Amino acid sequence: LLAFVKHHFDRRHLFLGVLDDHPAPLYLQESAVLRQRAQQLKQAFRAVLPVVSFYYAVKSNNQPDISRILLASEFGLDVSSGLELEMALNLGARDIVFSGPAKTAAELRLAAAHADRVVILMDSFGELQRLEAIAAAINRQVRCGVRLTVNTEGLWRKFGIPPETLPAFWQEARRCPHLHLQGAPFHSS
Repeated sequence: LLAFVKHHFDRRHLFLGVLDDHPAPLYLQESAVLRQRAQQLKQAFRAVLPVVSFYYAVKSNNQPDISRILLASEFGLDVSSGLELEMALNLGARDIVFSGPAKTAAELRLAAAHADRVVILMDSFGELQRLEAIAAAINRQVRCGVRLTVNTEGLWRKFGIPPETLPAFWQEARRCPHLHLQGAPFHSS
């Protein structure tokens, strides 16, 4: 922690100098540092996993320039709302994971309309049925996954289905001709 804080304190004149032209509060972005850290992350993983994809969780900071820089650094975007999905599409993202819970019909329609760019992570049997109906209505093949929950009691229970229901979910998904199930991620918090 000391090295991290010292680095910023040593550069305080740069940060405080911005206040001469721009009143507080404000947000400072060091694009070069973001690019460098993105490359470091990719190199670290590719050293042991040559075939790996990287996604930026837009909900951690939805400022479009952050996403734009990471897209240029060969990251995909992980979005969790219709607004984030719209931003990702408008930025030209080609690899988007839509992982938010409680997606509206309008959000699912938008994602399905861009099925070549979006993978939809579903959280329930109901969402599976709604997504199949939407994909059928526009005659699109939609790539999707089902999110698993490993904690059915805590705050994270709303994210996904319990693992013991995965076989039934998989069987139901196989009966959905417009959906192509591609994975089963989970939160381990």
